[in-house]
This record gives sequence, C-alpha cells and structure tokens, in this order.
Amino acid sequence: MNSVYPGVRPGQGEQAESLLQAAEWAQRGAERASERGTFCVGGVLLGPAGELLAESSNHVLCDGAVCDPTAHGERQLVDWYFDQSGLPPAQSCTIVSTLDPCMMCAGALLYGGFRVLTLALDPDAGVNARGDFSFDTLPPELRPDAAARFAYLGVEGVRPSFGCDLSVSADFEGRSYALFRDSLNRVQSLVHGRPRVELRSQNWSHEEAALVQDGRSVAVANGRGHTRTALMELARLGPFQDLTLIQKKGPDLSPLSIMELGAYGSCMEGPARGSWLYQTPGCPADQLARQLERMPRFYREVVGIRIQAAGAGTD
Repeated sequence: MNSVYPGVRPGQGEQAESLLQAAEWAQRGAERASERGTFCVGGVLLGPAGELLAESSNHVLCDGAVCDPTAHGERQLVDWYFDQSGLPPAQSCTIVSTLDPCMMCAGALLYGGFRVLTLALDPDAGVNARGDFSFDTLPPELRPDAAARFAYLGVEGVRPSFGCDLSVSADFEGRSYALFRDSLNRVQSLVHGRPRVELRSQNWSHEEAALVQDGRSVAVANGRGHTRTALMELARLGPFQDLTLIQKKGPDLSPLSIMELGAYGSCMEGPARGSWLYQTPGCPADQLARQLERMPRFYREVVGIRIQAAGAGTD
C-alpha cells in the first residue's frame, strides 16, 4: 500500500447546499465501502463555505484482504488534509461521518482541530458510546473540546440533535447504521484472523517504537509528523498478533495517545494476544489505568488493552 489514505477522493468543486446534503455525500462513501466489502462507513471534509474538499470511504479491506486496519474514513481525511497545502485552517473545516468516530479517529480529529458532524452512534467503540454526549470515554481535560466541536444529527422520533439544529429521518439514520452492523462481524473476523506478515529482524536504536518477537526487534518505526506516529506506522505493517509492542515513551492523555489506543484496538479487532510495554512513562500509571477503564466496551472487553512498563511483573 503506497498511501495512508487510499479511500480518499479529492473534491471536484462541489458545494454542499446544507450539512444534510453533506451527510448524503458521506452516505455515498459508506455505500462504496459496502461494495468493497469493508466496514461500511463514509465521510466528507468540507471547507468553511461548504465546499467539498475531499470524501472518503473505509478502506480496511480491499480485494477481500486486509489493506490497512487504520484506514477508517475520518482518520484518512485527517492525514490527507495534513499532506495538502493551501487548504483552509482545520478549525474552519467540518468532517461529516456516517458513524460516531472510534477512539482512533476521535483522537486524530481532536488533534487536528476539526469540527465534526456525526449521523449514527456506535455503542461499542464510538467516542460517544453512551449516547449522552458526555464524552466520558475521553480524559476529563479533552471532554470540553469534544463537546464544543463534535455535533450529532438528531433522528426524528428517536433522539434530539446535539451541537446543531438538524435532524434526519429514522430511515436515513437506520440505513447508515444497518450498513455498518451488517459488515461488522465479518470484517472484524478477517482482521483478527489475518496471517502474520513476515517482518525483518532489526536493531532498535534511535526508533521510537518496535515490534518484538522472542526478544528480537522485527520492525521499528519513527513518527513522520502530525498523526503519523511510530505506533501508527507499525500498525499498518501487519498484525501485531502475539508480538510485543514496545514504545520508548508510553501513552499519555493527549489526543495522539487516544488515537494510538484506538489504533491498537483497530489493529486487533479481537482479543489482544501480545503485550504493550513502554520504557519511559508518558503519564502516571494510575492515570493511564483510569483511561483504559473509561474506554468504550470494545477496547475494554473485546480487545482487553493492557499496558505496562517494560520489566514490570505480570499478573
């Protein structure tokens, strides 16, 4: 794979008459993803005047195989944005998505500073998993920013809007969520069961993160700027499976670390069989433990993310 945003299409001068039309465009991306057989999620990136800067569709699978487990619609749009020049400031742009951003995408969006408009909720992995707009899946210091910038379309007869005055029919919202649910178990099984890629043994010296097998580094990475952190680069190489992930500096409570916690879950899409270790803590261990406890159900109960200092005892 040559691109970190294979599912992104630059805009061709289209102008959204309303955010509701932008939601229909995002739905178009979800339908493309459905045709590809991957997670059925789509999104669009709008400029301050409603101009279509880019549209995206989930690209976790392509040609029936795992393409990139981090290639969710919103994350791709964020990386595409940062690779361009001459675009409006991120704070004046809006990303419209058919599904509540997962923790990986939420971290990337918070880091970038975009406004976000969501159609359907995701009670298992979404940043608004509880559906009460408290954003208590995030560290307390990030919640006000999420509440100020993440908006949700209302659904007639089902729930009120949040952060906007727009609503859609239950049929429209239900179509988005039904497409996603229909794809969920099948795609998760393919990601979790994919064969391990043969990685080359390497010396780990100046890199920020490494994947280790039997005491040897088989892949190493440095960050490449913006949301392309070392962990994200490793997540795209192949399945972590039972490999040990070691970071020189562990997660903290920043948007980028929230993105990485989510990406670890996306890379697994099932129970974690390996370990996540760090050499230097990014934040106090009790604060990190509390964040892991507040993550949505998928990350806590399905993946079971556990992170500890290298050399620490295990249960």
